[in-house]
Amino acid sequence: MTSDGKADRSFDWLNTWKAMENLYKEYPDKLKAIGISNFSVKYLERLLANSNIVPAVNQIELHPGLPQQELVDFCGSKGIAVTAYSPLGSDNSPLLANLVVKKIAEKYAVHPANVLISLQANRPGVNVIPKSVTPSRIESNFKLINLSDNEVRDLNDIAKTTSFRVCHPDWTGWGSIGFPDCE
Repeated sequence: MTSDGKADRSFDWLNTWKAMENLYKEYPDKLKAIGISNFSVKYLERLLANSNIVPAVNQIELHPGLPQQELVDFCGSKGIAVTAYSPLGSDNSPLLANLVVKKIAEKYAVHPANVLISLQANRPGVNVIPKSVTPSRIESNFKLINLSDNEVRDLNDIAKTTSFRVCHPDWTGWGSIGFPDCE
């Protein structure tokens, strides 16, 4: 951190990855996999060109307001699993009140959150981790539904009118870090 509380832009994240690779090699009985979070295609390309180990996973924000299909496809092409965080679009998300989401939830007699979680859980190569501190909500989040192709299309179309990012990369102090919607 700099004196004004911002991230030190001279910090070399590639050296951190190299250190993780070394630990992975040194402790194969303790480290089964290493991964990354919030890496765009641009940063993944740089990482892959300068590393010996392909990350097992890239944890990224995914929801109908931020589908990031290009990044999901890129990860899949490299054998990198994707873990979706903020699948609801965070607390008090407009997605929970979205008419498309609510209509699908009514059809299956589930909470709108189940629709949003199911969308990510049914994407090939994607794991989903919804956050909750309420035991009943945690239990409810396990209820997945099988969405039709039309429902998936309708949910993916939400980004055309309600596109947003909950966790903007500006927090890094490095700017957009290669995400097209932030440049």
